[in-house]
Amino acid sequence: FFITSYKLYILKAGAAITKTCYLSYHSTKTKIGSEIFDTSPKIQPRWSQRHYILRPETVESYFYLWRKTKDPKYRAWAWEAAKAIEKYCKDDVFSDPLHFSDTILPLNDL
Repeated sequence: FFITSYKLYILKAGAAITKTCYLSYHSTKTKIGSEIFDTSPKIQPRWSQRHYILRPETVESYFYLWRKTKDPKYRAWAWEAAKAIEKYCKDDVFSDPLHFSDTILPLNDL
């Protein structure tokens, strides 16, 4: 498999963005990232946008990076997110959005 320097640049940029998304998940009490987060001075949920609406993009990025690199950290990150979503978003019928990603509240917290 031949990879050009441009493709390598794109892969590294994607990995860096994905790491930032991972840190936005990992830095919360629930291990679920908010819809919008700030990165200065530290990665944290934006106060007015602390909800999580079951969007798949971050975990999809873990999958694609694992598929491309075979680096086991992406599988570990995906498993951490899956366990958190199962714990904080699932009820008896279906998965619910999480209203405050950085606060551990019972399901149906609003």
